[in-house]
Amino acid sequence: MTSEHQENCGTIPLSDLRMSPEGLSALVKASPLGIIAIDPDGIIRFWNRAAEAITGWREDEVFGRSIEMLSISKGREEVYEEVRQRTLRREVLTGLPLSATKKDGSPMQISYSVAPVFDAKDRIVGTVAFLYDITERITLETALKASLDKMNKVVDQTVEALASVVETRDPYTASHQRRVACLACAIAEEMGGIGDHQMKSIRTAAILHDVGKVYVPFELLNMPRPLKDIEFALIKNHPQAGYDSK
Repeated sequence: MTSEHQENCGTIPLSDLRMSPEGLSALVKASPLGIIAIDPDGIIRFWNRAAEAITGWREDEVFGRSIEMLSISKGREEVYEEVRQRTLRREVLTGLPLSATKKDGSPMQISYSVAPVFDAKDRIVGTVAFLYDITERITLETALKASLDKMNKVVDQTVEALASVVETRDPYTASHQRRVACLACAIAEEMGGIGDHQMKSIRTAAILHDVGKVYVPFELLNMPRPLKDIEFALIKNHPQAGYDSK
């Protein structure tokens, strides 16, 4: 499009946007992020199209109202008030997960970033906030966490079941695996620098260290007489059997 055509259509060349208040306003309104301008008293003075799409509220419906209208329920307005006060103390806050309410009353989760706006004399004349809807992301994260917790519970139950099977097959060493697990965890704790996930892995490995005994004939594990060399050799093979079954 030529400059002449742009002028005839009433549009603003992109190269002029830096110097044009109209162009800058057009960029803000077209932003995919919700952008809100709030005066020092917390009153909404600007509300772009993305904010309308996210919340369902038109600018003319929220103009002149308090930003606390976004609060998800009565009694939670202090959250927005605290954010406003911190911004007036010249803090810049980014990516705050906040609860909010759409126009239809349905709840949502938003990511809220806010910063003070200064005039030429470095006085705060308001704040600008950026928001986007993270409801779907939070829902997916919650579902994923629930699924992970369920899977971990199943794994823990499986580990306990395997440990019980080994103890049942070899009653002479009953509770041996659990004592080894306690000792291994105590050593790891004394060494330091071991996280919760690593500690759980150490306990699991220790409690299953004799799992290879399930491959040893039951009769050998409970032989009432001294074992012959070949029988003892079969029992001594249980660590390799456990390793091979991993």
